Amino acid sequence: MKEFYIYSSLDNKKLCCIDFSENLKNPKIVLQICHGMAEHIRRYKDFALFLEKQGIRVFGMDNRGHGKTCEAEEEKGHIADKEGNIKLIEDVYDLNKYIKEQFPDKKIVIFGHSMGSVIVRNFLNKYSDSVDGAIICGTTEQYGMKHRFAMLLARILSRKNGNKRSNFVNRLGFSGYNSGIKNKNTDFDWLTRDEKVVENYILDKDCGFLCTNTFFLDLITLIREASDKKNLENINKDLPILFISGKADPVGAYGRGVLKGYRMYKKAGLKNVKIKLYAQMRHEILNEIDKDKVYLDIYKFLESIYENN
Repeated sequence: MKEFYIYSSLDNKKLCCIDFSENLKNPKIVLQICHGMAEHIRRYKDFALFLEKQGIRVFGMDNRGHGKTCEAEEEKGHIADKEGNIKLIEDVYDLNKYIKEQFPDKKIVIFGHSMGSVIVRNFLNKYSDSVDGAIICGTTEQYGMKHRFAMLLARILSRKNGNKRSNFVNRLGFSGYNSGIKNKNTDFDWLTRDEKVVENYILDKDCGFLCTNTFFLDLITLIREASDKKNLENINKDLPILFISGKADPVGAYGRGVLKGYRMYKKAGLKNVKIKLYAQMRHEILNEIDKDKVYLDIYKFLESIYENN
């Protein structure tokens, strides 16, 4: 596992990246991972090691406001003072261009989890021709009434206190996620049924941190743009896209919101879109107690893209 840095084409921001499988010199295919909110890219190490054994090279990046891309503690949970949503998308594209330079003759598939899935959906609206497939994992509900209220609140708070971390806004953003779980032990049981993963998440100083008001404004803007069917018009209609999520994941409205997103893509004329919802699995399906079946399904999807030359 090799750590390296690239620089943003927008503002020269230093972005920490990981090549999980540097010893795999001639991979079948390359996977680019975009992680979720309040976590970091190293949490995908086990998943990347599994794929490396299958001949798949994996790259990822700590998004702005996360992990080692933060050069100071106050950067954690804050994307940018303005247009953070745009910068996140362009950062993903910058890493994509780096991967293409390293592997010009290999197919690249992009994977996004949770907030990362919303970033990837926005990325596809603009840069779908730069990848050969996409995996949308643990994505959010479609933009709706509660998001409109949250957008209004985030805008008001961001005008004067954009850099402030608000307990109220953070609680509002995650309220109810644990409500469907019986005998819950922590505030983060909604992530996965694997208690050890939850414990490690809580103990990890680079996970579960409070985010700023402008962070939430950027996030909600990404959700809004990802949910706008007009923005799907520029996506390559033949691009293989896989939606995956847990049926017990509150972020995707227990599969209902994910299904709505999938149907929107189908109605937009995308010809190669699939969906897989996993019974009993919560938000982090890559960290579930029966994650092996998810790993295998992802591998099969990647293999199908590799074989379709």
